[in-house]
Amino acid sequence: MAIQEAQNDPKTIQEAKSRTDWPLWKVVMDKELAMFEKARTWDTVTHPKGKNIVGSKWVFCIKRKANRSVDKYKARLVAHGFT
Repeated sequence: MAIQEAQNDPKTIQEAKSRTDWPLWKVVMDKELAMFEKARTWDTVTHPKGKNIVGSKWVFCIKRKANRSVDKYKARLVAHGFT
């Protein structure tokens, strides 16, 4: 059952934006970015010539209670460590 529910989570930011629950995803994404700023682990810089940039992507997950009702929305910005 959990695998089936996870399949309903958006896989991309474009998919999240196309859903009716987009405002809820936007709120948790903004919270994630604010956490990075507060922890001072986030900085916007220009791309240095000749240097590779580590990519990132959003991972979305709806956490559910035991009765399968929505507990909370989670969005995490994760680095592509393989780049």
